[in-house]
Amino acid sequence: MTQSPGGCTQNTLRLVQMLVNQPLFCVLFGGVGDDAEGKFLESEGNKCGLDTRYAKHRAYPTGRVVSLINGENRSLVAHLGAAEIYTTEDFITDDNMEIMEKVSIVYVEGFFISHSFEVSMEVVKQCKNFGVPVVFNLSGSYLTEIWPQQMIAMATASDIVIGNVAEFKGLANIMGLEESSVEDTALKVHSSLWGTTLTVKCKSNHLERFGKTVVLTRGKHSVLCVCGDRELIKFVVPHLDANLIKDTTGAGDAFAAGFLVAFLQNKTATECIAYGCQIAQQIIQNIGVVLKKNIL
Repeated sequence: MTQSPGGCTQNTLRLVQMLVNQPLFCVLFGGVGDDAEGKFLESEGNKCGLDTRYAKHRAYPTGRVVSLINGENRSLVAHLGAAEIYTTEDFITDDNMEIMEKVSIVYVEGFFISHSFEVSMEVVKQCKNFGVPVVFNLSGSYLTEIWPQQMIAMATASDIVIGNVAEFKGLANIMGLEESSVEDTALKVHSSLWGTTLTVKCKSNHLERFGKTVVLTRGKHSVLCVCGDRELIKFVVPHLDANLIKDTTGAGDAFAAGFLVAFLQNKTATECIAYGCQIAQQIIQNIGVVLKKNIL
């Protein structure tokens, strides 16, 4: 058994930190227990230069996940523990608001919505106040079944939505969209979420070029992207020999990391997708979310 630091957002932000190689480039908000596992997460994040702003809870253990791996497949069993405990009081502090005013982008995972939806809406509110774009990762198809209205609200309030084909089909279903091809699903979700409001207004002008965006991944199959002008981009994922794949647990988190780094560097949508795929393919060749070398 191998222990590695996890948490979807922490996976993504740790990778972003490794790729940009700039201390304190990313700030992480979330909940952990006041225990050895919490200290391990904090230590591993800090090694990458990640600024961890945890709410620490003595009454709850740090969340844990067991990932059972079989070739390209995996099954996850989670005990969220303190990860489920993060309140608006934890978030709304003078220090945190000062950070929110300075950041270029905010990334929120779908799992966070399941227990801290009010905090998510407060994050969106502050992002609008400070002109900060919001990126939302759908994270799991079952989330749209259990928390449909919250997922729709968060996706609508976001500027970029990332997810896999099952997650987008789940989102399309709860939005009442007719079942159709994957390409049509991406286009219909984009149109239904934002209508004619296609631009992203933010303090970093170069981020406005994308407009409202959905990014739909399909494992080894083509990635689909619909940007503000409703142009459908289809990116063919480079082939990777199945024998090289060791652990797909953090593939989606790694894709998001690569996409965000390229996005912040003013790359095109196609370049962002390509870099996301490149990082994801490197990660799945290792056990755990580990970057063997910097390939920026």
